[in-house]
Amino acid sequence: MPKALDALEVGVDRKALHDQPLYRQLYARLRDSILSGVLSPGQRLTSSRAMASQMAVARNTVLLAYGQLEVEGYVNARPGSGHY
Repeated sequence: MPKALDALEVGVDRKALHDQPLYRQLYARLRDSILSGVLSPGQRLTSSRAMASQMAVARNTVLLAYGQLEVEGYVNARPGSGHY
């Protein structure tokens, strides 16, 4: 199975904070990775804690991005297992 997407591959632009919140930037980058095939169907995303730590953002920022992806049907959450 392919490895989880590395937070460093995603990144956010803190200078663009006034234009777009960090969670929206993360959401957009992850969505683009899904649509372009960088993330394969069924591939596990990096845990929210690990992603937040690597990106130096609050975990809630990552949870908001993952939640938006789930609402729009791009990912599925498996309680206790992660987002795929």
